Amino acid sequence: MQAVGGKSAALELVPGIKRRAFRGEDPRSKAADAEYQAKRPGALRRQNHVCGACGYRSEGNQIHHLDDDHGNNSDGNLGCACILCHPYQHVGEASRATEALGEGLGKSMVLSMIPELSAVDLNHLQRVLGVALDDPAERPHAERIHAALTARADSTVESFGTAKTADFAAAMSQMEDDDYQARGDALSPLRLVFSPYYLRQVAKKFSAEHPALAVNSWGAVMAGLAKRMKL
Repeated sequence: MQAVGGKSAALELVPGIKRRAFRGEDPRSKAADAEYQAKRPGALRRQNHVCGACGYRSEGNQIHHLDDDHGNNSDGNLGCACILCHPYQHVGEASRATEALGEGLGKSMVLSMIPELSAVDLNHLQRVLGVALDDPAERPHAERIHAALTARADSTVESFGTAKTADFAAAMSQMEDDDYQARGDALSPLRLVFSPYYLRQVAKKFSAEHPALAVNSWGAVMAGLAKRMKL
């Protein structure tokens, strides 16, 4: 869906990978990349820097090729994505965002089974968790919340045999197109839980853009989350 009137193109938060045109295999890669770099600022402006999945607005948001083809730089194919939602589109793959933060994509996240929370709600929670992790008073509460989220990876292992993003990426790369398009039937309960280090780095940008954010009452947050997740 094309961005219109400052709205971002829709972005689905189901774990996936880039299966179509890869830069290293595309003879037009250099020309396509040059075209992308030229169109990227305009695509962000048209969508008001708003993530098409969670609605978070940030000058640090990125552009995702909605059909996974980096040779297709049409306006309707360039969707805005934040750095917590964008990795859903590239599970287990290299990421400029995570590499810039000093971690490969696989080391920065785990797939946890958390159907009680939508991927959007979880990403909002993790964004603020990163802020709390740098607050001495609130860090213990944030760590407990993060540990509860990460522990749900055990359920992923029980259902799929692994919670590693690289394993899921390898499996998805071997799927037939129809099976890949229907992957949401099996993967919809899975959520990306990012490492504390990654979240703290993300939070630096978040805090700079929202300096009035109050970090408190994490005990109540933990209690509510525990009740919702039946911990």
